[in-house]
Amino acid sequence: MRKELMNTLIHGRTVEVTGEHAEEALQSHIFTEWKKRLSPWFSVRKIEFQSVDFTRHEPRRVIFAKFKAEVYDNEGKLVMPGIVFLRGGAVAMLVVFHCEGEEYTVLTNQPRFASGSSSFPEIAAGMLDGEGNFAGVAAREMEEELGITIKTDELVDLTHLANSNNWPGMFPSPGACDEFIRIFLYEREITREKLEEFRGKTTGLASENERIKLSVIPLRMLPFLTPDGKSLAAYCLYLATGRAHPSADSQV
Repeated sequence: MRKELMNTLIHGRTVEVTGEHAEEALQSHIFTEWKKRLSPWFSVRKIEFQSVDFTRHEPRRVIFAKFKAEVYDNEGKLVMPGIVFLRGGAVAMLVVFHCEGEEYTVLTNQPRFASGSSSFPEIAAGMLDGEGNFAGVAAREMEEELGITIKTDELVDLTHLANSNNWPGMFPSPGACDEFIRIFLYEREITREKLEEFRGKTTGLASENERIKLSVIPLRMLPFLTPDGKSLAAYCLYLATGRAHPSADSQV
């Protein structure tokens, strides 16, 4: 295994970098974006890329990277742990259908190998794929996973409403992973007949080996029917930002 040795600059300091595919990892969108967000409170001395994963299709692009860093605080004390799993930004979409005085949402149920579940319930979501157009990716993922075609201006950015861009999104696991998720809301009135069309519907891209089956649930039951962090965060933001229908608050 070839170990590359090179340097990079982080906050004006020279950092020694090693690891296979280190050059490609340093130039990747996920690493450069992470480096921009890194506080100067951290003084990085060394970085070792331990694992780098690429897209299966051309053009070749880094999608995941794991590295170990030797990093100190601004007083010269060693900071632990210095292990980071890079995967970049993502989007998640909370769909709220208003039907006959009740609020409903749609969950995707699909195999999630890391969780051990063959049918993990969660709201629709997707990686940014190196793009900076959060709303555009969200709209595309809604079409692919839910079969709903919308315009980007029909989406409400709940994370922006909550923190006015003080943070890029919601961080599910900031102790070890850089991933942040922008959570969007899409809501509309719908007939009972149209609502039932989503129940049990199969969706997903065959080219991406997606096997998705949709389920429709009362929105107020979301916290009890999924353990998914982004889904729970979306529900919390929906209530906290005042978007919830008054009748929904009384039923929670």
